[in-house]
Amino acid sequence: MKTINKKITTPDGFILDVIVFEPETPAKTEVFMCHGLTGSKDTKRNTLLNLAEKLCENGMRVIRFDFRGHGESSGIDLDVNLDSFIIDLDTVMRSERSDLQFMMFGFSFGGFTVSEYIHKKISIQRK
Repeated sequence: MKTINKKITTPDGFILDVIVFEPETPAKTEVFMCHGLTGSKDTKRNTLLNLAEKLCENGMRVIRFDFRGHGESSGIDLDVNLDSFIIDLDTVMRSERSDLQFMMFGFSFGGFTVSEYIHKKISIQRK
């Protein structure tokens, strides 16, 4: 397994800190992890790190990132709301998503962001 640190810029100019866990063998699936409103990609570090490593050992590519105003990403916590979290998630998805099957999950507000992101994508596809 190898880890790759990246910086990705959102359309509205925020720089997001991203870490990608790449498995030794070709990935079967991608997993996008979203932290909560008061957290960061490194909150509960041992739990999230252990989970990311275990998923990667099982052939999954894992993408963890800090939303704007959190962790190592630019901005301050006053810059955040549901719309900004959705922009950040969409930016990471567009940058890191491949043709693999993918999963997304989040903690607290990150989980709400995931559900709203999926709802918006489904709504757009139905139009």
